[in-house]
Amino acid sequence: DSQRAERIRICKENLATFELGA
Repeated sequence: DSQRAERIRICKENLATFELGA
């Protein structure tokens, strides 16, 4: 289940970066 949490964390980081770039 730790893998799922890691994927969610990376996804949230990508979303934050996308919002900053947009």
